[in-house]
Amino acid sequence: MVVAHNDSRVTGRLFRREPSDVQCRLYRWFWMMAYLGVFAMKDFLPERFSRDAGTLAEMIEQNNFDEGSYGAMAMIYSHVPGPLLPLLPAIICIPSLWIILGYVRSYPVMMLMPILLMPYLIMNFMNPTKETLVALMILAVYHISQSRLTTFRAILLVLMLYGTYAAFIRSYYALIAIFFIALLFLRHMPRAIGAIAVLLGLAAMLMLPEDFYRALQGSRDESAFYMAYLGEDTVRTYFFNLLPPDNLGSFLVNTFWGLLVMFVPFFVAQSFNEVLMMVNVFMYCGMVLAILRYRGGAGQLPAYLFMGHILTQAQFEPDLGSYVRHFSCVLVMISPGLLYMFRNRPAEVIVAEETAQLQAAGGAPADTVRTTVR
Repeated sequence: MVVAHNDSRVTGRLFRREPSDVQCRLYRWFWMMAYLGVFAMKDFLPERFSRDAGTLAEMIEQNNFDEGSYGAMAMIYSHVPGPLLPLLPAIICIPSLWIILGYVRSYPVMMLMPILLMPYLIMNFMNPTKETLVALMILAVYHISQSRLTTFRAILLVLMLYGTYAAFIRSYYALIAIFFIALLFLRHMPRAIGAIAVLLGLAAMLMLPEDFYRALQGSRDESAFYMAYLGEDTVRTYFFNLLPPDNLGSFLVNTFWGLLVMFVPFFVAQSFNEVLMMVNVFMYCGMVLAILRYRGGAGQLPAYLFMGHILTQAQFEPDLGSYVRHFSCVLVMISPGLLYMFRNRPAEVIVAEETAQLQAAGGAPADTVRTTVR
């Protein structure tokens, strides 16, 4: 792909060189300081960025812990010391941001990073929300993928994290884990066995009752109807299922529709915000593809996990803002893909250098980074 390799025919002669180590360090520190500045002035941000935090704070104050995910998070936050709770997003964000910016190694990526980082920071790390704990879990997933653990043990740890979170906070995270395992199975099994497994899975889904499909995809319509009632002044980017979610055919159509809306948001709204969303989506896809191509072993797991997140979101996300908030929250675990994007050096050279650095530092095993590029 010519775009992914910083070809001068695409990016121009200006970007034929790469930033020095000093420039990369300065860029990293600039964003760290910028985040702390925005965090210090978070009270001046629009109210929509603090709605979830306000709901949680109200539940904690009233000692009202319902059975939903808000209640579970309010219960957890009620045990955090009061002075520490407002600082919790920053405590998690600072190491996450440090990791992400450590993989920026080209001028085009430097120019695109503001489009990625602004929603990542403002939507997830201004106030304690449900995404705060997810960000902590994703930080753990990143370290698991970079560790010396075998791939099998890394998978078990990831499943344990997601299973625990699904059991106590958001049950739909179990679906993410299911998609994650399914994708891994399909990727590593012979194509014939994978095709048979897919057909058997679809046949089993034909037997499921309507209530299953309504529970899985019906919440999108419910949320969209509520947003329509509130009016476009409150939410303008909501959308409905194409078909009533009551059978396998509708499930497949609605899933495809959910994915299409994410990749082409102009079906829902037409503004500059949707252009920025598309840049985010395609940059995230680039990171995933780079990880799958240039990483191996446990280093590939975040890519499959991210795809699990996207396939799950495609089932019930009701608006574009929710899409961006939820998929941006996991940026840190796929950030190693930035290392290979828009570079003007051959991928073989970058991979060889990274492998040598890891082995010299006694870090992740060699099979975390591919030694050959397919």
